[in-house]
Amino acid sequence: MHSDPNIMTKTTRDTENKDRLDNGHYVEDTGNHFVYILNKDYEPIETALITMKSTQRKKSKLWNSMINSKRMKDAQGFFVPATWMTVYKLTTNKESNGNNSWWGWNVEFDRFLDKSEDGDTRQMTEDLWKFTKSSDIFGKIQFDPKDEKTIDQIPTAKIETSKDDISQFRS
Repeated sequence: MHSDPNIMTKTTRDTENKDRLDNGHYVEDTGNHFVYILNKDYEPIETALITMKSTQRKKSKLWNSMINSKRMKDAQGFFVPATWMTVYKLTTNKESNGNNSWWGWNVEFDRFLDKSEDGDTRQMTEDLWKFTKSSDIFGKIQFDPKDEKTIDQIPTAKIETSKDDISQFRS
């Protein structure tokens, strides 16, 4: 994390496609998503930080666009719900280009936490949002005001894995 919002203007792209500062250090553009992992009954089982960089950065931006485009309707009309009221399903798939292959994220909207039985989950995800907003990361970083929507709210994620997915994390 870097506290200078203009840091990318001070970098030069090198032959490895890394954004380098004059001192040789590189700056990695990374999307960070604080989430709750839910079980099959949509109950929170743990918190997680999902980082998306490099080839996954576009997916992070797409996820943020999905978050900001969701609408709910009440008696007063349509509104953008807090993202801690939304559930996204994350899965992995193998991706490749001509030379390399890697595991990448698939992100899809699952549902809103708007059922009466979702009350406890909504409260826990809202509490995580409040905690994250007050944590050190948000006190040390100066965010661009236009990004306020994406840092103010935290989506929940339902992550599905298979034995094949898990094997990629073993040494």
